[in-house]
Amino acid sequence: MTEFFDGLSKEEQNVLKERIERFNELRKEPRNAIVPEENMILPKGTLIHGTSFNKETLKSISHSGIITGQFFGIEEDGETFYCADFHRVPEDQTLKEYNDKFPYNDGRCPFGNLGKNSVAFIIFPDGRMNEITKYDCFNSDTEEGKVARKFVNEEGLPYDDKEIMSSILFGVPSNFINGIVVGDNVISKENIDELIDLYPDVFIVRNNGQIIYKPGDNKEMTDLRVKNAEKDIKIEKLEKTNKALNDQVQNQKENESNMWDAIYHLPKDQIVKVLGSLGWQGDLEKYAEKLHKGEGTLK
Repeated sequence: MTEFFDGLSKEEQNVLKERIERFNELRKEPRNAIVPEENMILPKGTLIHGTSFNKETLKSISHSGIITGQFFGIEEDGETFYCADFHRVPEDQTLKEYNDKFPYNDGRCPFGNLGKNSVAFIIFPDGRMNEITKYDCFNSDTEEGKVARKFVNEEGLPYDDKEIMSSILFGVPSNFINGIVVGDNVISKENIDELIDLYPDVFIVRNNGQIIYKPGDNKEMTDLRVKNAEKDIKIEKLEKTNKALNDQVQNQKENESNMWDAIYHLPKDQIVKVLGSLGWQGDLEKYAEKLHKGEGTLK
């Protein structure tokens, strides 16, 4: 714990110690359990933190919260020292809309086309969250935000993304987590049971909003939802493969059509050579003459 404060001024140490003390107080408050609905809306300001499906990490977050890696001796990236990083929802939108617009190739988040082996924690904004989000180093509207920036490499912060990113000094307690988004490869009876065991009052959904678990669901209902999700994933993969094959066939047809169209415009002697290389037989020169005059067809 002492090493956590190495390199900080006395003033910075005091700020962090106060944050940790208040963090521990907030951990005692009850979770705001939310029952998800189809086409659920993510309110503006919702925080999202992605991580790989690692059992030890999930247990740690369940016990303590989403905390800066430096607290555990893990060096943070080159900008947001002593902070926990989040994606932030810039406007009210459904989970599917957020997924479709996700602006990063972030394999740690189960959004877009990556992150199928990851999960993401959803934290909805509410009155209690204000005390935490005011320590966001991207927040220039609070004195606490200015204090948070003393801990980071401010020149390296991507301020162009300040509407869609948050880096919060020390982190967010686990009881503020409202939901979990699971990547498609994570969805199995065993994995979902483990998540429910760690987060019984937290809903679980796919990145398209499909509900996997609602707090209070019985075991039979959850197992049925998991089976339905697994079936839907298989169907979606088959549809995607079928579309790719159809696109490939269509592109091949277009390429062949363009090739034949190009042959018509070649000199007669070159038409003869092309037809010969393609295995055509007979009086190729006579046929090339007709093609050259527009009196024949290759199709």
